[in-house]
Amino acid sequence: MRFNGQEVRLGLNEGVQNPKRYDLLLKNIFELPPPPTHVDWTQGKRNWGMMKNDQLGDCTAAGVGHAFQVWTSIAHGAEWTPTDQQVVDFYSTRPGTTG
Repeated sequence: MRFNGQEVRLGLNEGVQNPKRYDLLLKNIFELPPPPTHVDWTQGKRNWGMMKNDQLGDCTAAGVGHAFQVWTSIAHGAEWTPTDQQVVDFYSTRPGTTG
C-alpha cells in the first residue's frame, strides 16, 4: 500500500486477495450525490458550557459531553447535557488522568 508516496505495510502478514470480494467503490454500480459544502449539526448553538475543562483540562471528556448535547438535540429534539460531575467522573476513569 502506498501512503504519502511511500510503500507501507499494514499488519504483520501479507494481505489476502479474495477474488470473490465485490468492491462496490471500484465497480461504480451506483452514484452518490455530492456532499454538502457545509453542515451545521450544532444548529447554531454557541454556549456549550465548560464541563470543567477550564479547571481540569478534560477537553476530550468535555468533547464527549458536547457530542451528547448535539446528538440528543438532533435525535430527540431536546438537548441532554451531562452534569459537570458526570463529565469529571468519566474523565477520572480514563487511564493517566488525575481528575
